Amino acid sequence: MTIGAIRGVERRQVHPLDCANHKPRQMISRQPIPHIRRQQKPLLTTTLDEVLRHTAILLITPDGTIYATASVGNDVAAQLVGDYLARSVKELRKRAREERKLARDTQAPANGASGGDAVDDPTGLAGTGNGTAIDPEAARRAEREAERQAREDATRFNLELGRAVFTSLSRVRVDEPVLKLLASVEIVGELADVAMRGARYGFPGWVTETEQKNGKTRYCYLEKPEAAKRAHDYLRGATKPGEIAGRQLALLAMATYADQSAVAASSRSWHTVKASGPWGTEADEALDKLVADNLPDGALTLLAPVLDKRKAEQEERFESRKAREEAASRLEGIEERVGKLTVGELEQAERDLDAVWSRWTPEHTRLRDVLAPRRAELAASDKPADDTEPVSAEQ
Repeated sequence: MTIGAIRGVERRQVHPLDCANHKPRQMISRQPIPHIRRQQKPLLTTTLDEVLRHTAILLITPDGTIYATASVGNDVAAQLVGDYLARSVKELRKRAREERKLARDTQAPANGASGGDAVDDPTGLAGTGNGTAIDPEAARRAEREAERQAREDATRFNLELGRAVFTSLSRVRVDEPVLKLLASVEIVGELADVAMRGARYGFPGWVTETEQKNGKTRYCYLEKPEAAKRAHDYLRGATKPGEIAGRQLALLAMATYADQSAVAASSRSWHTVKASGPWGTEADEALDKLVADNLPDGALTLLAPVLDKRKAEQEERFESRKAREEAASRLEGIEERVGKLTVGELEQAERDLDAVWSRWTPEHTRLRDVLAPRRAELAASDKPADDTEPVSAEQ
């Protein structure tokens, strides 16, 4: 039988892009739909297993083994994630409510035990003496109201004090106490800090008042550059000796007496005017006396609690300074007398060391080392030395 020749190349044919014989992953439209007698019959599609990679970067990590899942669209995935988050938040809120309720139920019997004494509540915030629980939110509101009231009181105090100081102290009689006071403190060299500490809270024209829509008044205070400029212009305007001295004293008085509760703690100045030199210990008393002699009665009534507190502190410092001076006088020549000290004198010397020098300072440590051998000698003696002279056998 004769075999005919085999053709090596088939004729050209036109292949459609989406054919019924093609697999879905080989098509552009991904949906093979053959036309069968005017009806479209969709064929089954296959979805490849989605390989989950890089699980560490997921917002919510898998609970266990990662299984192959079906691919979904972005909208469906977003909806699923949103539903999951909503359920999680709802569950957390429910758990928080249950914990709060359990805490209230637990605290109520404890607060009402032992005749109403809140023994198990050291802070006193969980309940009152009769077993009634205190609402934390009500306590916070009360605290905020107290802070607001204190801020308003401080604002009024500073404004009234500022007007009185500006009017009464901008010009004073220059005498010995005034000169000693100005020589003991630094004002011009620290002008910006001094102004921020006091004058900006109450000097006329330095505080801006703004009426708000709710009818309340809002007070705005100068920042440091503007406060420094105002203080500079205020001193620059002095032309006579009484004005030059008085305006410095006015700035000093406001920096000493102004109440910084008028502003938040973050906006306050922590500058302290320090006195030094031969008359430094007299500076506080001299300033208080100057203010008491020059301010009007209304301002003095306003300032009375502050002046009384300062007077008590000055008396306490005076007593402490006097005791320190007496202790220092008793320690004079202690190194030459250490071998003759009795037990009582040695204990007094150690107390004097603590009064004159702070512990662990070089001088304190050195003198304690000087006293240590004498204390060891007295401790080892069969008859410790005391404050009385020994009586001889003949007597």
